[in-house]
Amino acid sequence: MSDLAKLTKLSRVTINRIENGKQKPMPRTIRRLAKALRVSVQELTSEEAKSHQGLETLKSTLGNRGS
Repeated sequence: MSDLAKLTKLSRVTINRIENGKQKPMPRTIRRLAKALRVSVQELTSEEAKSHQGLETLKSTLGNRGS
């Protein structure tokens, strides 16, 4: 998560809250996350990505692609 925080210039706390559904991200934040994860905004906000399985896939995507 710290790599994602660095790439997006978001705090780890913010990313954690978004991942756990405790905070709704602003559109700008969604674009930053999508860019860092190298996915489209649509992929990031799809129903699959909103599920727990989708979030795990997105987290592993960053690890697999590196920075």
